[in-house]
Amino acid sequence: MSERVYGFNGVSPSLGKKGRKRYAMVVDLRRCTGCNACTASCKVGYDVPLGDWRIWVMEAETGEYPNTKRQVLPRLYNQCDQP
Repeated sequence: MSERVYGFNGVSPSLGKKGRKRYAMVVDLRRCTGCNACTASCKVGYDVPLGDWRIWVMEAETGEYPNTKRQVLPRLYNQCDQP
């Protein structure tokens, strides 16, 4: 990981600082289509090096033919100070 994301010893620089706001992200998984737009925008927006990914989308198919269902699960990094 890059030094601008993590501090020393792999600890986020904002942890432990009083008065520092921390945010959470809520993702409605029912709306995810697996298009990977989130992956591309994170990679471009944060200059993620080639070969590294901070967001990826896991895909799985459940059931048996003809009753199959495709499921997608975005895996978010969530460690940036400015996500």
